Amino acid sequence: MKNSISFIDYIKSDMEVRPNLKHVTLGHFLKMYFTSPTFRFQVWLRISHACKKSKLILYSPIGIYSFWRFRNLEYKYGIHIGTHIHIGKGLHVVHGDGVYVNAKSIGDNFTVYQNVTFGSINDIKKPTIGNGVTVNPGAVIYGDVYLHDNCVVGANSVVNKDIEENDIVAGAPARSIMKKIRNE
Repeated sequence: MKNSISFIDYIKSDMEVRPNLKHVTLGHFLKMYFTSPTFRFQVWLRISHACKKSKLILYSPIGIYSFWRFRNLEYKYGIHIGTHIHIGKGLHVVHGDGVYVNAKSIGDNFTVYQNVTFGSINDIKKPTIGNGVTVNPGAVIYGDVYLHDNCVVGANSVVNKDIEENDIVAGAPARSIMKKIRNE
């Protein structure tokens, strides 16, 4: 049996990746919910994903409302991340304008900035995002590519080939500019 995680644990993990947050409390949650539009979007993304997974989206008022609220915030803040995508713990949308993510799956601790596009070719060949990936503003990632763990995509980069683990890429087309040094 697969170990499942609740949407509340996902929301907590999304809070924990935010800078300057040492403890996750209800007070911190409320402050972030009412002051951070991208966090508000992420909360409704997680709730809608949970409702869709449990098939509440079609049959219950809670499911219908969560989907409506999620879509409302999606258009309001210019962020599109589909509820069909498996998203790991620690999602962090830093700035919301113009974020479009159409991927196979997203790993843990994914950070994305504004004006980023993850596109597919014929809605079949979609990017796959590993753990600890950061995508900086203006980047375009398209096709059947894999962003391996702990890689960084530089601003305004165009990625159409796989990125190796711990690699930092930039440019159009994206090329490796250096490897991340991991202190362990």
